[in-house]
Amino acid sequence: SQNYKIKRNFFADIYAIIDAVGFGYGQAVVSKHLVKKNKLIKEKKYNKKMISPIFLSYYHRSYIPKVHSKVIEALSHHVKQFL
Repeated sequence: SQNYKIKRNFFADIYAIIDAVGFGYGQAVVSKHLVKKNKLIKEKKYNKKMISPIFLSYYHRSYIPKVHSKVIEALSHHVKQFL
């Protein structure tokens, strides 16, 4: 297996990320519904297991809405079985 060094950056503005990818500045993992009508974006299918991890990041808040905490709980509990 090959190990690739991937330069990663975190940006909070998802639409800026989508625009940057559309103009050829790299790749990103985003929800399909955000790019469905964007003609500059091409979906890339992976047939192999990705060797680089994907991280869910968010800013710490003193209050987390109940629905947000449920999403974090569900992802933390179920995502490992798909990796």
